[in-house]
Amino acid sequence: MAIGENISGIPKYVYIPASDFLRHCIVVGTTGSGKTTTASIIASQLSDYGAVIIVDWYGEYGKLLSNAEVVVPNGYIPIPVPGGVDDIVSIFEEVLELSPAQSYILQRVIEAYKPRTLAELVDYIETYPTEAKWVIEAKHALLRRISVLVSKEKIFSIDNYRLFQLLRPKRPLIIDISYIRNIVLKRLAALALLKAIEVVKSHDKIEDRVFIVIEESHNVISLGKSLIPRMLSEVRKLGVGIMLVTQSPTVLGHAVIMNCNVRVVHSLKSRDDIELISRSVGLPRELTEVVPRLGVGVAVVDSPSLMSPELVRVRYIK
Repeated sequence: MAIGENISGIPKYVYIPASDFLRHCIVVGTTGSGKTTTASIIASQLSDYGAVIIVDWYGEYGKLLSNAEVVVPNGYIPIPVPGGVDDIVSIFEEVLELSPAQSYILQRVIEAYKPRTLAELVDYIETYPTEAKWVIEAKHALLRRISVLVSKEKIFSIDNYRLFQLLRPKRPLIIDISYIRNIVLKRLAALALLKAIEVVKSHDKIEDRVFIVIEESHNVISLGKSLIPRMLSEVRKLGVGIMLVTQSPTVLGHAVIMNCNVRVVHSLKSRDDIELISRSVGLPRELTEVVPRLGVGVAVVDSPSLMSPELVRVRYIK
């Protein structure tokens, strides 16, 4: 896959094997630095080597990828929420920041009633027996948190994987969540999709390799103990590669960045961000010093297949 042209040293195209992206990728840069365009260029080429799913936070990718299919989740094609007890509890624990008592009640309700919709889940929680004061308090707090999800019942569905039937070779699938205003619901959409991909791949329901692009990933990973660090270390053996696109690498942290073997660094202004990226990637001093002055579309690119980090002008190459 051609990433762009080397603009330092001997002029050449810079190529990275698609297999490197199964070891995950991070694209960082300030607003306006070109990171979304870079992610779209990579995603377009990855669609030649597997299924590509893009979680589009702001509705930008449909304008950048003419060969993509754009889906706005609805009642017919909802965002799948895996229905396994551990799956749904772990997703809700993170998205809703549940206390141990709230997680306990949620787990007991799912085990006992196996709800098929979020509305059913709320109904079952309401009928959960309250034998002690701590149960009453935890139940009401849990209902308050989950009620925000029920208002968007039609865009989420438990164990409904119809969305993945739209996956096509050479045709990225864009999940447009830009119309969702509530950041909690957006976080739920992104994490549920990631977990759903892991579930269907582990059951061999998708044979092809899958590459997932998570735009604004700092908003997905920022609260609580995230599923993403664990998934980065586990899903690669299933043939799943994750691309995290962010303007705030310090929110993701050193461990997440180290789990991404392809790193594309556009202009960064924050000293903390630059120091973290420099340390994680092992940038030589001369490249570290140039990061805050990189022009639009120019990035430092590092990959296991490259001898050393390259300064690249990212662009489509026919």
